Amino acid sequence: MTRKPAGWPDDVEPLSIEEFEKLGINARSELFWDGHRLITRSKFYLTLPQTLLAFLAAVASIATVATGLNNAAVFLCARDVHWLGCPAPSAALRPLPAPQPTPTPAPPVRLAPGIRQ
Repeated sequence: MTRKPAGWPDDVEPLSIEEFEKLGINARSELFWDGHRLITRSKFYLTLPQTLLAFLAAVASIATVATGLNNAAVFLCARDVHWLGCPAPSAALRPLPAPQPTPTPAPPVRLAPGIRQ
């Protein structure tokens, strides 16, 4: 056996030159040891902030799709195409009343000096 490098875990041992003859690879780049395929796995974990951010991104994606479908329905309904369905009329679609002219305020009355109001 060769000497273990500093900082390696206790249960990990280095390979000797003779043991490298047992190592192999196939055309699909799979690793083999002594004729047996090696299986490597790593689990994927998200931290709490990453999980919350992923959830918010998913909700925002769904809301974006729903908004796009609604906009498409409004666009098509305005052109008398109803296969996507027409949204219900709302207060925003009713005509607004005509604006009333605002009266101009009267200029302030200036009193002569010495006169009290």
